[in-house]
Amino acid sequence: MPYTFLDFNVSDWSRQQRFRVWKFGAGVSYTELARKMGLSHVAVRKLCLGETAPANRLAQLIQLGVPEDLLPKPKVPSNEPNPAAPPGPAA
Repeated sequence: MPYTFLDFNVSDWSRQQRFRVWKFGAGVSYTELARKMGLSHVAVRKLCLGETAPANRLAQLIQLGVPEDLLPKPKVPSNEPNPAAPPGPAA
C-alpha cells in the first residue's frame, strides 16, 4: 500500500507542527503575513511559535485567515493584571 499523508494521526502533533502543515498547504509564508501586518518576518514567526503573543497581533493573524486553534494563547503583558490570577490582598 502506498504511503500517504493520511496515514498520520495529526491529533498527536503539536500546535506548531499543525501550523507548519497548514502554512505549507495554504501557501502562506511568514514574509507574506509580515507584509500584511507591517511587521518583520521574524516578529511574525515569534508570534506563531508563541515566543510573543499579544492579543491584538494574534487577532490580526486570525483576520488574515490563520486558524485560531493553530495560534498560541494570548500572553498578558507583565504591566497588566492577569485575569486568571487570584486576587491579591486588598490595599
